[in-house]
Amino acid sequence: MNIENNKTNTNTNINTNTNTNTNNDYFSNIIGYQEVKDELVSVLNWINNKDAYIKDNPNVIFPKGFLFHGPYGCGKTLFMREFSKALNRKIFEIKGSGDASKEIEDVFTKARSYVIDKNDSQDLKLYEKVVIVIDEVDLLISDTKAERQLITQMDGFNDEGDIVVLATTNSLYDISDALLRSGRFDREISIKVPRKKDIPVFLNKFLSDLDVPKEELEKIDLEFLSKLFVGKSCIDIKTIINDCYLRFDKKFTTDNLEQSYFFISFNKTFKYDKNSSEDNYFIACHEAAHALLMYYYRNYFDFYRACIFNNIYSAGQASSFEDLSNICCLEKRVASIDIALAGYIGLKTLLGYMDDGAYSDLKKARYESRLLVNSFGYLGPDKILRNFDRNSRNECDEFVYRNDKLSYRLLKKRIRFVTKYIKKNKEKLRLITNKIYEDGYINKVSLYDIMESNN
Repeated sequence: MNIENNKTNTNTNINTNTNTNTNNDYFSNIIGYQEVKDELVSVLNWINNKDAYIKDNPNVIFPKGFLFHGPYGCGKTLFMREFSKALNRKIFEIKGSGDASKEIEDVFTKARSYVIDKNDSQDLKLYEKVVIVIDEVDLLISDTKAERQLITQMDGFNDEGDIVVLATTNSLYDISDALLRSGRFDREISIKVPRKKDIPVFLNKFLSDLDVPKEELEKIDLEFLSKLFVGKSCIDIKTIINDCYLRFDKKFTTDNLEQSYFFISFNKTFKYDKNSSEDNYFIACHEAAHALLMYYYRNYFDFYRACIFNNIYSAGQASSFEDLSNICCLEKRVASIDIALAGYIGLKTLLGYMDDGAYSDLKKARYESRLLVNSFGYLGPDKILRNFDRNSRNECDEFVYRNDKLSYRLLKKRIRFVTKYIKKNKEKLRLITNKIYEDGYINKVSLYDIMESNN
């Protein structure tokens, strides 16, 4: 139950008169997450120097509980451990083994025995502060009795910060409002998946840990991999790099890392047999048309790959790295309509084939066109309709019918544009289709080579 704590004097590193964001020695073994580190250093400044704050104002209340939350594999537990060490206190841990309610009561009782109110003691050597850590608190409080016990115990100590509780959870939805209110878990520390700009830091760290030579590391396209790994947790990135180390016999290249990404993310490699299905050429043409329009709208969509999957989920896929800087642009929504229409129109134009697999694409195009008219005022703010719900009056049938006609006209206009563009670039579409059919995929470099060639 007791965790060994190597005590160091942290007070000398904190100045109560400054709000510094540079003192991150406590978290030097954690990479990235600078904003989280800055916030925790500020909190350490409050708690480790509480006497100075209380002297200035005895009514100040210090946080009792800190809840680290976020997706798995992002370092919540590591942050909690490092924060508990930086607090320079006696550490207890609630592990949730056996009777959780009784363990909570026992740990808090023992913790209180270490905290002697200095107003009742002349010997300040007896006065010691405590931190209690709980990893995956959501599992601990799945038992209602244990949850009530934790609430009771957290309500049972003073507001001076003598006992601090640290906990982690994957989701705040698993924690009741009763625990999240002020006076219990006062601070919620969000540990999210790494942002795109921070991913190169993690890539460099994990690759360096596997002794990748510097000259080999410089050849890896970190900018591309940062786009590819968006949404992946720290442990996911580390797993992909480790898979590349084993799968490709320590040979780290951008292509090898990309293949490991596909295997870890989708349990699929790039192995492809063009003769595996009679529909492969049709699938290739469908995805090639999507790629063609993504190239046209390259200011909004950074094309990544179009490929043939041929699995139970999807026959193929054309994907891009979205430019979030234009996320609210209405023209970008128009672009998404054109891209959705492209697969169906491209296959019809190049091969004269009516694609019954384009149902979801066509449905998306229809939905987006209605959304532009009804919700975003693309054809004028006077055309916006109120949301339908039971507590408000619906729009009259005349307005709904009018907007349906407008969205239909918008969709017809986009169909004409996409058809014209694809016909104009029919030979480019054929080349892209052949590339996908032969190799199973086309990447950005190959797509741009085809589109920008004079052939």
